[in-house]
Amino acid sequence: MREDAAIGFDWQDGSPASGLPADAFSVRWTSTATFEEGRYNFYAAMDDGMRVWVDETLLLDRWYVQAASPHDFYVSLGAGQHYIRVEYYDQTDRATAKLSWTVVGEA
Repeated sequence: MREDAAIGFDWQDGSPASGLPADAFSVRWTSTATFEEGRYNFYAAMDDGMRVWVDETLLLDRWYVQAASPHDFYVSLGAGQHYIRVEYYDQTDRATAKLSWTVVGEA
Protein backbone atom coordinates (compact mmCIF):
# COMPACT_ATOMS: atom_id res chain seq x y z
CA MET A 1 0.00 0.00 0.00
CA ARG A 2 1.14 3.56 -0.71
CA GLU A 3 -0.28 7.07 -0.55
CA ASP A 4 -0.57 9.25 -3.65
CA ALA A 5 -1.09 12.99 -3.29
CA ALA A 6 -3.18 13.06 -6.47
CA ILE A 7 -4.46 10.74 -9.20
CA GLY A 8 -2.63 11.94 -12.25
CA PHE A 9 -0.87 8.99 -13.82
CA ASP A 10 0.16 8.03 -17.33
CA TRP A 11 2.13 4.83 -16.93
CA GLN A 12 2.13 4.41 -20.74
CA ASP A 13 3.04 0.75 -21.30
CA GLY A 14 4.20 0.25 -17.70
CA SER A 15 2.57 -0.41 -14.34
CA PRO A 16 2.17 1.61 -11.13
CA ALA A 17 4.62 -0.47 -9.11
CA SER A 18 7.37 -2.99 -9.49
CA GLY A 19 6.01 -6.49 -9.24
CA LEU A 20 2.77 -5.60 -11.04
CA PRO A 21 2.34 -6.66 -14.66
CA ALA A 22 2.17 -3.96 -17.35
CA ASP A 23 -1.30 -5.23 -18.35
CA ALA A 24 -4.30 -6.64 -16.48
CA PHE A 25 -3.87 -4.81 -13.17
CA SER A 26 -6.18 -2.75 -10.99
CA VAL A 27 -5.75 0.05 -8.45
CA ARG A 28 -8.01 1.51 -5.76
CA TRP A 29 -7.60 4.93 -4.18
CA THR A 30 -9.55 6.16 -1.16
CA SER A 31 -9.42 9.55 0.51
CA THR A 32 -11.37 11.92 2.67
CA ALA A 33 -11.17 15.40 1.16
CA THR A 34 -12.39 18.71 2.53
CA PHE A 35 -14.64 20.73 0.23
CA GLU A 36 -16.23 24.14 0.43
CA GLU A 37 -19.95 24.17 -0.33
CA GLY A 38 -20.49 24.35 -4.06
CA ARG A 39 -21.04 22.66 -7.37
CA TYR A 40 -17.99 20.77 -8.60
CA ASN A 41 -16.87 19.59 -12.00
CA PHE A 42 -15.01 16.30 -11.69
CA TYR A 43 -12.72 15.47 -14.61
CA ALA A 44 -11.58 11.90 -15.16
CA ALA A 45 -9.37 10.46 -17.88
CA MET A 46 -8.67 6.78 -18.18
CA ASP A 47 -7.45 3.96 -20.34
CA ASP A 48 -9.18 1.46 -19.63
CA GLY A 49 -11.86 1.45 -16.90
CA MET A 50 -12.68 3.69 -13.94
CA ARG A 51 -15.38 4.07 -11.31
CA VAL A 52 -15.68 7.07 -8.97
CA TRP A 53 -17.76 7.31 -5.82
CA VAL A 54 -18.34 10.39 -3.68
CA ASP A 55 -19.80 9.61 -0.26
CA GLU A 56 -20.57 6.05 -1.46
CA THR A 57 -22.64 7.33 -4.42
CA LEU A 58 -21.39 5.99 -7.74
CA LEU A 59 -21.01 9.01 -10.03
CA LEU A 60 -18.83 7.64 -12.83
CA ASP A 61 -19.05 4.08 -14.13
CA ARG A 62 -16.84 3.55 -17.19
CA TRP A 63 -15.79 -0.01 -16.37
CA TYR A 64 -14.87 -1.28 -19.82
CA VAL A 65 -11.93 -1.47 -22.22
CA GLN A 66 -11.49 1.89 -23.95
CA ALA A 67 -8.81 4.05 -25.47
CA ALA A 68 -7.69 7.01 -23.38
CA SER A 69 -10.77 9.16 -23.02
CA PRO A 70 -11.96 12.04 -20.82
CA HIS A 71 -15.21 12.13 -18.87
CA ASP A 72 -16.77 14.95 -16.84
CA PHE A 73 -19.46 14.85 -14.22
CA TYR A 74 -20.92 17.41 -11.84
CA VAL A 75 -21.92 17.12 -8.21
CA SER A 76 -23.09 19.57 -5.56
CA LEU A 77 -21.35 19.12 -2.21
CA GLY A 78 -21.93 20.61 1.20
CA ALA A 79 -19.04 22.10 3.14
CA GLY A 80 -16.92 19.60 5.01
CA GLN A 81 -15.28 16.26 4.48
CA HIS A 82 -16.37 13.87 1.74
CA TYR A 83 -15.22 10.34 1.08
CA ILE A 84 -13.79 9.71 -2.40
CA ARG A 85 -13.18 6.22 -3.80
CA VAL A 86 -11.69 5.54 -7.22
CA GLU A 87 -11.26 2.12 -8.78
CA TYR A 88 -9.26 1.72 -11.97
CA TYR A 89 -8.19 -1.16 -14.17
CA ASP A 90 -5.93 -1.56 -17.15
CA GLN A 91 -6.57 -4.42 -19.55
CA THR A 92 -3.94 -3.91 -22.27
CA ASP A 93 -1.72 -1.32 -23.92
CA ARG A 94 -1.49 2.14 -22.34
CA ALA A 95 -2.35 2.73 -18.70
CA THR A 96 -3.75 6.16 -17.76
CA ALA A 97 -5.65 7.17 -14.62
CA LYS A 98 -6.42 10.81 -13.79
CA LEU A 99 -8.99 12.51 -11.57
CA SER A 100 -9.32 16.14 -10.59
CA TRP A 101 -12.07 18.57 -9.64
CA THR A 102 -12.78 22.29 -9.58
CA VAL A 103 -15.57 24.32 -8.07
CA VAL A 104 -17.78 25.81 -10.79
CA GLY A 105 -20.50 27.55 -8.82
CA GLU A 106 -22.85 27.51 -5.88
CA ALA A 107 -24.47 24.29 -4.74
